[in-house]
Amino acid sequence: MIPSILIRHIVTNVCDFIEAAFQSHLAEEKLYHEREQQLEVQLSRERHDGDLKEKYRLARVMEHKMEFQQRVVTR
Repeated sequence: MIPSILIRHIVTNVCDFIEAAFQSHLAEEKLYHEREQQLEVQLSRERHDGDLKEKYRLARVMEHKMEFQQRVVTR
């Protein structure tokens, strides 16, 4: 039979190992989440920049359309 002190020692070591693995997993998850957030912010900024450029382009197109309409109507 295995002495109880040895069993306690083994259980303590196993618990320590499980705790260390869990903390390592938490750290990895935190890094992953931070990277994903940074990527999402970057993609959001890129989409916003593209949307802004498209807005300005459409504003110019609308301006030209209105000028063209005025010329057609005044003929």
